[in-house]
Amino acid sequence: MNSAIIGLLGIIIGIVLNEYLRRTRRIETYSTLIFKKRLNAYTKLYQILNESIPTIDDILLNEDLTKEDRHSLASSVILRIADFFDKNALFIDDNLGVHCTALFMGVEDIYFIEDNEEKNKEIAELMNQYKSTKNMIIDDSGVSKVKKLFKKIQKTKLSSPTIDYLKKLKKEQGIND
Repeated sequence: MNSAIIGLLGIIIGIVLNEYLRRTRRIETYSTLIFKKRLNAYTKLYQILNESIPTIDDILLNEDLTKEDRHSLASSVILRIADFFDKNALFIDDNLGVHCTALFMGVEDIYFIEDNEEKNKEIAELMNQYKSTKNMIIDDSGVSKVKKLFKKIQKTKLSSPTIDYLKKLKKEQGIND
């Protein structure tokens, strides 16, 4: 009688364990596919932001542009980002998508600031936001964690005068690698 109960329990445990493992494998397969699509979307978003900078520079620096031209150029950049986000909202974090879309809003007004100190301050703030946005994309995509993992696995110690100076600057600013 005991052996029959043990055998029955073994079968039940085997069925439950098999189902658990099957679901885990399915989740892993699904996660891999989603991660690839997310990474592609974040890579393209990063690329779109980089491609926007020459237009933003033109808006900020080109003296031949009218106010309407500046607005039209800024709108084209913003709409491109918004359109991309709309098409990839399934894979990109909503907050990050909204942030990226709003990043260059109002950039056309910076050119018309009379006070050079104030204008330079606004440009510097815009560039800080741009840099911060790129870092958010890297973090949210998972790339920064993968890079850290690779560094731990490879244990590479890259060194050159430039790298050493960069490390010194990062240390002074409290930025961790």
